[in-house]
Amino acid sequence: MRTLWVLGTAALVAGCATWRAEAPADLRSSAFEGRFFVVTKDQALQLEEARVDESEIVGKTVARWTFPALKAESLEYLQNTNNSPKDIANELSWEPADRTGETARVPFADVAVLRKYEPRSGLTAIAIFGGFIGTIALALGIAALVVLPHLSCGRPLRVRGRWVITSVAPAAEPAGWTEALALAPVPEAARRVLADVWTVEARAEHAAVAAFSKLALELMALGAPPDLVARANRAAIQEVEHARLCFAVASAYAGRALEPAPLPEALAGDTPDLSR
Repeated sequence: MRTLWVLGTAALVAGCATWRAEAPADLRSSAFEGRFFVVTKDQALQLEEARVDESEIVGKTVARWTFPALKAESLEYLQNTNNSPKDIANELSWEPADRTGETARVPFADVAVLRKYEPRSGLTAIAIFGGFIGTIALALGIAALVVLPHLSCGRPLRVRGRWVITSVAPAAEPAGWTEALALAPVPEAARRVLADVWTVEARAEHAAVAAFSKLALELMALGAPPDLVARANRAAIQEVEHARLCFAVASAYAGRALEPAPLPEALAGDTPDLSR
């Protein structure tokens, strides 16, 4: 039953990471056409109907933002977040610019960050339901209806104004975050997608443990009532279980044990802000 629960929720989890980071060099020989999010030293563009060639990315501009310069902290945030372009622009206070609808040409030499949109939810659904028939498929649907309203990607951990997400390390000496889990077989290509999806989810859930613990301390610093403090601490404990389950599923699909790396940022705090 636990396996059915896990697989039945995978399609929604896939939606947590649809903008995939890419290295420009990896795309030069590809024939990919679709949606890109491109960040240079002074602007960011969301491109539709985009294509790549040996020297540049060409596409229709559907959104564009400008900024004086790409700061080091902004670059670090961009390399770790899985947010949508719009959410990233809001987080970094980028200024929206006109000239949408125009064809943009961005040389690879100018690209600082590149993300490619992948509608992973469809691939995940195919991988899940392709391995099941009859009553098993029905059970998955029922399980999904029960679980989906309560599923999330965890509370973001913010440190000095930026989001922090846990790194992953091979579990040479498992610390208890990963447990053996048997899952129904799926095609190799789908298995790789599922491993990536659940790894991202596991990283977010693990960082959320620190986020809720930090929230509990901030509430105490502000003199919050005990019920709020208790809820924040209960949420942190729930995120521990979420992270363990996600790491177990990610490890099963990856074919090797994965566990969270140390998260020293959990000890870095901000000054509690009452209005926030």
